[in-house]
Amino acid sequence: MFTIEKNEMKTLVAGACVLASGGGGSFRVACRIIDQGIGADDRVTVVGLDELAQQPDGWLATSANMGAPDALFKTTNPHAPANAFRAMEAELHMMRGADPRFRHFPPQGFSWVLPIEVGAINTASPLTVAAQLSRGRAVGLAVVDADGAGRSIPTLSLTVFAANAIAPHPAVVASEGAHPSASGEGIPGYDAGVIRVNDETAAEEAIIGLVMSAPFGGIAGMSMYPLTASELLRRTPPVGGTLSLALEIGRALEACRGAERAHRVVACIRNAGRASAVIWHGRVREVVQAEGGVDVGRIVLDDAAGSGAQLTIYNENENVFAIRSDQDTPCVIGPDSICYVTADDAPLAIDNSDLNRLYQQAPDMRLEMFVVAVAAAAEMRNPVIINNFAAVNRTLGYGGAYVPWPATGSRDRP
Repeated sequence: MFTIEKNEMKTLVAGACVLASGGGGSFRVACRIIDQGIGADDRVTVVGLDELAQQPDGWLATSANMGAPDALFKTTNPHAPANAFRAMEAELHMMRGADPRFRHFPPQGFSWVLPIEVGAINTASPLTVAAQLSRGRAVGLAVVDADGAGRSIPTLSLTVFAANAIAPHPAVVASEGAHPSASGEGIPGYDAGVIRVNDETAAEEAIIGLVMSAPFGGIAGMSMYPLTASELLRRTPPVGGTLSLALEIGRALEACRGAERAHRVVACIRNAGRASAVIWHGRVREVVQAEGGVDVGRIVLDDAAGSGAQLTIYNENENVFAIRSDQDTPCVIGPDSICYVTADDAPLAIDNSDLNRLYQQAPDMRLEMFVVAVAAAAEMRNPVIINNFAAVNRTLGYGGAYVPWPATGSRDRP
């Protein structure tokens, strides 16, 4: 367990941006979410999975911001995730007499909020949920030091919940709306919708359709997978320790630059029990992104040593596989992660949406970066998740088998 203040939350989301495998949303936007959604006096408690085991009957649900990455550059949505969490609690209270799953949902509501993935925005969002909802409660809402993937993911079908057949319903989305304290008495200051669909793929289509409708404007807070601590730990253990790891990575980013920064990040990840290595040092030559409900594209980096080799990273919001120009097969394939560590502080951390914007504005900027491979957490090397990643890979041009990293290519530099 640890308690985190507003300023250090930005350090944490910088590290989460690194772990996100190129996705998870803009670090700059995540900092704005914290600035606008967290008060100067707010403190958020982060608890480990061992502490959940001590309260098996306590309830939790996942939290996220949902929508196209580009939409959050226009609408920061610092209160929408908390609105979705409130709406989820209200829904479960109504369902206590109608659905046996929620018969024992407590009058006081949830005890914890769980990030659905680790990434700048979807780590910042649960922090705002905990801060905002703790203000009016006798016992504050805590954030779980874990998430549903150990990285950011292109689709809901790639979470540990989907892999372990956890019902995705009800899923609740909510708009930013007015700040709840400014709304009329008894009248919610936001729009909300509830989706009851049994399959993650269908649920995601329904959620996107709702989010893209006029009341939501392309971005919304979301809550899914309500369950007890005992159900979580017994049926679908999440990837533990990811927030504390993100905080350590963020501190490494702030402490040094260049190659030292990259190798300190690798050391943090290895110390947390996952294989990791710097697999490329270069400058960004090309960024190609097609924006829409999801952003699909590729990033091309030259070799900083001047060998003439290039690394091409293919993404669907998140990076899903990478291939060197001097090799015939990918060197890293999802669910293993392809992460960015910038050489300097401008920017301190970056995702694909930020990269795309930078290169639209200055195509010749040639940002220097290190690419870090991170082995998927054990919970993610699940046949369901591997097969679902393979489907994403095929849409981007790779139809081969998954070979776990580092067997695919463990060299530390080009």
